[in-house]
Amino acid sequence: MSSFTSYELRLLSAMVVLHQPTRTALAEKTGLSLARISSFLTALERSGAVRKSGKTESKGGRPSSIFELHPDIGHTVGVAIHLKRLNIVMVDASEQIVYERDAPLDLSSDPASHFNSIVEAVSREVRHVLEESVAPRRVLGVGLALPGLLDTRRGFWLQGLQLSGIKHVNPARELEKRLSLPVFQEDITRSLACYEMLRGQGRGTPDFILMHIDMGLGTALVLHGEIYRGIHGVAGELGHIPHPNSQYRCSCNNIGCLETIVSTPGILRMFQERLQEGVRSTLQYYANGGNRLTLEAIRDAARDGDRFARTTLYEIGHFIGDACAILIKLLNPGRIIISGPVCIFRYFLNDAIYQVLSRQVFQEMLEDFKLSFADYRLNQEAYGVALFALESYFRSRAESGTNRRANQSSIGGRGADSPA
Repeated sequence: MSSFTSYELRLLSAMVVLHQPTRTALAEKTGLSLARISSFLTALERSGAVRKSGKTESKGGRPSSIFELHPDIGHTVGVAIHLKRLNIVMVDASEQIVYERDAPLDLSSDPASHFNSIVEAVSREVRHVLEESVAPRRVLGVGLALPGLLDTRRGFWLQGLQLSGIKHVNPARELEKRLSLPVFQEDITRSLACYEMLRGQGRGTPDFILMHIDMGLGTALVLHGEIYRGIHGVAGELGHIPHPNSQYRCSCNNIGCLETIVSTPGILRMFQERLQEGVRSTLQYYANGGNRLTLEAIRDAARDGDRFARTTLYEIGHFIGDACAILIKLLNPGRIIISGPVCIFRYFLNDAIYQVLSRQVFQEMLEDFKLSFADYRLNQEAYGVALFALESYFRSRAESGTNRRANQSSIGGRGADSPA
């Protein structure tokens, strides 16, 4: 990779995030002229780093070539940390998964030991992936998707929220010591937004909001094809806005946060408490806690016509609609994508959400608005952060080359526009 100039590295970084990396799109993304883009692409093709992947659809003019990175340039590993498990994927430079695995995350009852245990578990699993992959692969870096609050500016994992024992720690720094690889960390919701932006329903959509409903409720804002993080990187904590229907204490220690009722634990608790009150339902089998209630069991009951399951999901849809209404009135997005395990309830939530929107939001704000549920799978947070690591690797190398050229220019070396 050292043979690439900083300009070429900028092109490689841009090719990761662009929906169709044509010469024109690359010029707009990088700010370089078409002539320079063509020159750099020719050199990258000659070196085997880049190849043509097809043509754009013609609208009367001449179709443009679409470029992609050659898969063998390198690979990144993405690790998503959940409460009780790790999801790990390896992707090649063409953004395809070449390996994946899940591993349990067993933490002791002592929160003070959790950070070290997480670092050791991630380090062990990444080494396992590198050893078990079918052929020797050039690994460029590791992406780490973290739940809770992450200060992306300073690199600190501020709080794990549901994951206890985490406060102002830097897992990337610790993992780089153990793995001798660059580690790029991102909030788990924004990692999922990276997946949607590059491989999912947000592909080719420059502006959308991702609502991630899992162990908590998070949002990620994609504006003009870029993820908005806020001044410290903690933008999008919608789950910690108070909701009048909740009187539960949240993991953030406040009472009544939205995610106490709009999250996997919140939904299961609502169903469990009502079942214990003796409501009539085929789910009464789970009432006493001897059998573990799951989202899948609730979905199956609703599919089979269970009235309690359907009416409770409709109520939860209203809560989600309240959250969507806040986002629409505040940001006026063209699209909200709901992702996470609750997507299995999409057919029972959709009408309730739109009912709230029609009541709470100006109709003019809904004219071009679209709400959709993602085709969610359990590996997408890890997939997304692996793609984030791929783009971050090329961008960070390009930026370090730019800084090096600036230093050379200041002492009489090559000018800032000279190739590194």
